[in-house]
Amino acid sequence: MKISKILPVLFLSAVLAQAQEASEQLRQLQERFERQQREIRESFERMIRDQQAQIDALKRQLEARTNAPPMAADAKTGEVPSRTTEPWSPSDPIRIAGGTQNFINISLDGLFAAGTSTASDIESLQLGGHDPKQRGFTVQNLETTFDGKIDPYFRGQANIVL
Repeated sequence: MKISKILPVLFLSAVLAQAQEASEQLRQLQERFERQQREIRESFERMIRDQQAQIDALKRQLEARTNAPPMAADAKTGEVPSRTTEPWSPSDPIRIAGGTQNFINISLDGLFAAGTSTASDIESLQLGGHDPKQRGFTVQNLETTFDGKIDPYFRGQANIVL
């Protein structure tokens, strides 16, 4: 037989062998991908079950607190202690000594300015909130406000402005 007839057969057999190797590698990669996907799915489902168990436990705690019988009054003072205190929020007034009423609200406001000028003809500039002839920092206004309940029908307010 001639070599010209054998070469294409050898070439085709080499290509088929490489194709079979590539097919085997592709099958292994697919199996590995499916295994990883299954492990991730199982991990995710386990995490969902754990979170649902935590949610259920918190719901049971909440139901136990809301369905609890009323507290008995203190024998000495006759007062019923508060069951729970709500957490403080920055929008809530600050209460003195844990009381339930705020007696005074205090606020402090300030207006400040800082400035400088790079103009060569400073004398022709118009004055605004900050004098351009003076470089630096200026306190323009400080205001303190006190307000609160005087009695159930009257409120008082005092402003101190500097």
